[in-house]
Amino acid sequence: MEVLDMVEMRLRGTRPNRGLLPLPHQRLSPLPRLRKLLDERQVDWHAISLQEIPPNHIWPQTSSNFTVVPPGVVGDCYVKFPALGRYRDQEDPTWVSQHFLQEASTSEILLKNPHNNIAQYHGCIVENGRIKGLCFTEYSKILAEVRSELSAKEKEECMKRITSSVQHLHELGLVHNHLQPSNIMIDNGGNPVLTNFEWCTWVSEDIEPYSTPFNWSNSGLGIAEKANDGVALEKIFDWFTR
Repeated sequence: MEVLDMVEMRLRGTRPNRGLLPLPHQRLSPLPRLRKLLDERQVDWHAISLQEIPPNHIWPQTSSNFTVVPPGVVGDCYVKFPALGRYRDQEDPTWVSQHFLQEASTSEILLKNPHNNIAQYHGCIVENGRIKGLCFTEYSKILAEVRSELSAKEKEECMKRITSSVQHLHELGLVHNHLQPSNIMIDNGGNPVLTNFEWCTWVSEDIEPYSTPFNWSNSGLGIAEKANDGVALEKIFDWFTR
């Protein structure tokens, strides 16, 4: 069996007792492109050996502090998974798991302190005592898709709501640290919704220097400061209203 076939089976959860949950919203679209690219480079699949990643390196253990999403809700959710792509980039082999645990903890705070313009979190998917995914309401559009459709007044109102969502985080003592247009979705009512809390953490905590995109904020500082979000909001406003 080819390596990509094994990867796809693992993503679909078709390998007994070892695969990820077979959820309907897993994104498999990159696999055909990856297969084509590597085939073009004549990669010898038989020369590649697979090494299983220990579960504790990817999926954090759950506890009574986390909300388990009801089974009937999962199919209608956007499910976010651990950042497997960063696994080999970290000195600490448990970094991906710890990072995902931080995002799950932040999501729990937002579940208890909701805001109309912050993505609605429904809980986590738990399998064998470990957090496998985070379930959010799924939104179909990003901010860039409606940019040309809105009047100047509508854009101004939209920015007010985006700013309100960021202020809500700051009032909770949190900093988003990753504000950019692609992390702002639009709901069915046309309202902006702040998403992606992968780098959201408490004020003054250390963060990865590359967590905030350099062209949207004052990246490289390595500290979660409200000014990180402030600079990003100004740049988003300039981009959105021009």
